[in-house]
Amino acid sequence: GLLGCLFGFLVSPVYVMFTILDAIIIVIDRIGVTVANNIFHQQWLCFIDTGAEARVYKDVSNVSKTGNNISDEGAKRIRDARKIAIDAHHVFGLCKPSFPKDH
Repeated sequence: GLLGCLFGFLVSPVYVMFTILDAIIIVIDRIGVTVANNIFHQQWLCFIDTGAEARVYKDVSNVSKTGNNISDEGAKRIRDARKIAIDAHHVFGLCKPSFPKDH
């Protein structure tokens, strides 16, 4: 009711200011990484914002080897998703990515 509106009215400017500050930090971080990687030939993933570091996920490809049968529709969706992933990987390779040695 009324207290919720007042609370939102008081808190929303603080939220907006923190969002703008976070956006400024991300912009500075991306510019710093771009300069470091392209001009000084570094292999940095982040400059200020450590939240931009890559996260490595464990391989779950053996999940489909459970022996359970799936429907034809499910198999078609998996094939379609695999084709999309292969095409995306091909486009990614065309970008000629480079990674730090410890990555």
